[in-house]
Amino acid sequence: MSRTDEELILPDGRRLSYAEYGDSNGLPVLYFHGSPSSCLEPAMFGDELAATGLRIIAPDRPGIGRSDWQASRTFTDWAKDTAYLADHLGWQRFALLGNSGGGPYVAACAALLPERVTVAVVVSGAWRMDATEVKANLPFVNRLFWIMARRFPPGLKLMLSTMRNQSQRPSRNPKLFRRAT
Repeated sequence: MSRTDEELILPDGRRLSYAEYGDSNGLPVLYFHGSPSSCLEPAMFGDELAATGLRIIAPDRPGIGRSDWQASRTFTDWAKDTAYLADHLGWQRFALLGNSGGGPYVAACAALLPERVTVAVVVSGAWRMDATEVKANLPFVNRLFWIMARRFPPGLKLMLSTMRNQSQRPSRNPKLFRRAT
């Protein structure tokens, strides 16, 4: 199963878009995509998700994909949006999985919704999202990934694979191998 054109209207009138993957009767998991990326990120796993026994819902954060921007948003705001999405789906309890830039959002939801979160997993947690260089480039890069996912999925898959492979190579920078004293 893979549906990518889902959305709901939040109580404040903003649109929250999301995609659904995996087994429609599976265990509920909210997947928070990396930065830059979108709700289309799990598509790179293809049909393999259906075999996991998980029902994965991947929402776009505000200003990404078709989700409306939210000025001055906080992690608390994201936890509220997440709770509303879970209510919309009929989920009292759910797991969280966050990749890279989605990691801080997992941590926030686990802290702010402890009665609802069954397990929280962060894969390759990312940098501080309030860093100047991140804030300056994130809207452009997020939009680029979203456009690629929609119009040229093989290109996005190649780019993400290349990024993964680069991160697994040892650095040639000797400073990175110095012992801490």
